[in-house]
Formats: sequence, structure tokens, C-alpha cells
Amino acid sequence: MKTYLELAKYQIRKKSNILSVIIITIALSFVFIIATYKESVNNRLLNDVNEYIYYRSFMVGSEGYNEEELMNTLYNIDHVIDVYYTNYFQAYVDINDFKTEEFNGGIELLAVGNRALPEIVEGTNFPDDDGYYLICPEDFYPTTADENIEGLALKDRFDIKSYLNKNVYMSYTGDAYNSSNPDKYKYDMNLKVIGLYKNSIYRPDINVCYTNKKVLTEYWDNVLTDITDYERFSDSIRVTIDSAKNVDTVLKDMEDLGLIVREMAFIDTSYLDNVNLITTTIINFITILVFILIFLMLEKDFKESKKYYRLMAYLGFHKSDIRKTYITSSIIKLLFCISLAIILTIIAFIIFHIILYYRPFILGKMRLVYSFRSVLIMIGVLLLALLINVLANYKSVDFK
Repeated sequence: MKTYLELAKYQIRKKSNILSVIIITIALSFVFIIATYKESVNNRLLNDVNEYIYYRSFMVGSEGYNEEELMNTLYNIDHVIDVYYTNYFQAYVDINDFKTEEFNGGIELLAVGNRALPEIVEGTNFPDDDGYYLICPEDFYPTTADENIEGLALKDRFDIKSYLNKNVYMSYTGDAYNSSNPDKYKYDMNLKVIGLYKNSIYRPDINVCYTNKKVLTEYWDNVLTDITDYERFSDSIRVTIDSAKNVDTVLKDMEDLGLIVREMAFIDTSYLDNVNLITTTIINFITILVFILIFLMLEKDFKESKKYYRLMAYLGFHKSDIRKTYITSSIIKLLFCISLAIILTIIAFIIFHIILYYRPFILGKMRLVYSFRSVLIMIGVLLLALLINVLANYKSVDFK
């Protein structure tokens, strides 16, 4: 075997072989990146997004229950972790103490019970619903300016730990602020930061803080003072489920109870369909193109190598030795291309991960799901091109 390797390496060092290496390397790397993007987008929309609280929460109503009966009934359903009024669930507010040169102090405020909170890493959960509490992410960026998020880095994080167990000040106005008596509709609130929660590895929760239900109940009651138009609010009850995997079970239980259920958020799969169609088309096109190119280049390489093989025959090598040298050189070249493509792709992704570590919001914290299926298919196609080429030339070898 060592003899065939020594004989093969002399005819591998040709410009056509270098071109083959470049084409296969680029094609394999590009297919891997495209396939990874496709799988990552699918995973984000079909798996990760579903675990966000909006997609695990539903608005529930019924004509057969009063509000108290309905809330008690919902709490008794397995996997239901939180029940409250829909119109007191969420608000975008500005916290004066969180305003800096980099951040406008804007946060998304969600009112939940302790069971619906993410993992607390420092401090505590809500001790009661009598005070005014705030639980923010440990990696905290208090801004509602979405256009600036992509450029944020880890070093830009707000020092929320220095505010733990301290009060922060929030001022706001009611919807009737522009009335004849605007001072009447000015309000303020002091919130105590009692805990920090662990950020999700894939959800953009950088400015999402949780509060107890008393806070947003008071907030919305003040905001809507003297406002009679409640059309933008629902009178329904909000139900939050513990995990996306249990959503269908809980929805079935609520349906059996005769409850009317509506989604708070849904995923538009038309975007996903377009991504799948475009990426699959690109991958298939590259695979077919590479098959044709590599087959033609192997054929060209074989014809160019005939002089070398004739020299081997002149020097006394048997036809079987020449054929083995030809097969060995073809396999070495292909394996070298595949190995180089894998190494370069790994290096590229290491660099990309380093970039994401310091700029985690470039892709909206999308989790990368590596896809090797398309790469394996392309490797199979390359091997098929090699096999067809070898079979086409193997028996036709006549170097004398």
C-alpha cells in the first residue's frame, strides 16, 4: 500500500487537482453553512420560540363561569402555572434609574406568579403580592431601541447587580394626560429589585423584567383613568402553561370544559416555508453542479495522467499496479478535499462563535443547530462521481 501511495503522490501535484480541492472545499463548506442556517431557523420557529411565555399563554373566556370560578377552574388544570387577567399582563415602561448614555431605560414588564418565573440566579422570587417588586435578567440591556440591539456586546451590559435589593423609580402618565387637567394623570412608582434571573440562551430577553401582579394592576388602572374606550383590551383571563410540549394537552382539557380559548401569539409559518424552499433549492443545485464538475475534472485528470501511467508501464509496473495507483490517487484527492473542507468549516464556525460571544444579538440570539445531513449527502455524491469515473476508466486502461 505504501508503494501505491508513493506512486500516487507524484501525479496528484497538478493544477487541475488544486482546482478540484478548491471547488469541493468551497462547496462542502457552503452547503454546511446553508444547511445549518436552515435547521437553525426551523428550530427557532418550531421549538425555541414556542417556549417563550407569549406562545405558552392563552386568553380564556366562558359564559358558564364567573371570573372567580373560572380562575379557580383553570388553576386546577395540570401544567397550568399562572392565571390572571389578560389586560394586566404586560406593559412597556421607562425606569428612570436605568437611563444612561447608552440605554433609554425602557423595559418590557410582565406580571406573573412565582411558578411562571424563569430560574432565579441571585436574590429571590416574589415574597408576596403586597409590595412593588422587580426581577430582571442578569445580562441586562434596558432599551426599547430595537435598531441598536444588534450592535450590543457583553461589555455593554447594564450593572443591574448594583441595584439588587434597592428601589428604582418609574414615572408615567395616563392616557388622558392631554386633558384639561394633565397633572391629574401623572403617576410614579418605586419598584424594588429583588432578584436576577438566568437569561435564555436563545430568546431576546435582554430588556424583559418580571413583576408581581399588583404592580401592573395599579399601573393599568392609573393609565386608563377616565378612559372609557377599552376596545384594545380583552376582558379574558390569561392562562400560562409550563412547557410547549404540554400546550396541546391543556388546550384539550380546556376545550372539554367548554371554555373559549384564543392564542396570545402565533407563528407565521409562511416565512419558514420560503426559507426551506430557497435553502433546499440552493443545496440541491450545488450538489448537482459539484457532481458534474467533479466527474468532468476526474475524467480530465485521468486523461492527463495517461503519460504518467505509460511511464509506469515502461518501467515494468503491471497493469494491476497502475490501476491501483490510479484508484489510490483519486481516493486520496477526494479524502483530502473532504478533510480540508471540514477543517476550514470548523475553523469558520469557531470564529463565528467567538463573534457571537461578544456580539450575541447579531442573529437575535438564534441557536445554531448544525446540520450534517446535506454534507453527508454531498460526500456520497462525490464518492458516486468517483466510483462512476473509476468504473468508466478502469477496464479501458491500456498504457502499452
